[in-house]
Amino acid sequence: MRFAANSSLVIITFHGSDINNSYHRKFSKIAMRLSAYNIFVHKSIRDKVNAKNKYSIIPCGVNVDTFHLSNMMEARKGIHLDIEKNMFCLPVRLIIGLKIQNSRLNLL
Repeated sequence: MRFAANSSLVIITFHGSDINNSYHRKFSKIAMRLSAYNIFVHKSIRDKVNAKNKYSIIPCGVNVDTFHLSNMMEARKGIHLDIEKNMFCLPVRLIIGLKIQNSRLNLL
């Protein structure tokens, strides 16, 4: 799934409340199938939606053997992100109920 007019890839992190609630789960499953990649914070969350591909399980804690501080611009270059654009993470809870007035949403 690409987001807005600038075609940014969408990666979703599932923490549990989006999967554990049966009402939200159906929307999470749709989003999961459309996204470029999915991250689950625990195996049990992945199991509830029966994810088969394009996912990783990454706990919320930080593994300092895997992740380390690095220069932000060098990190962006390393994964081919535009260093001129502002980037942000938006928790799903903040967008629930958001009314989008325009037919296009260009946040980046």
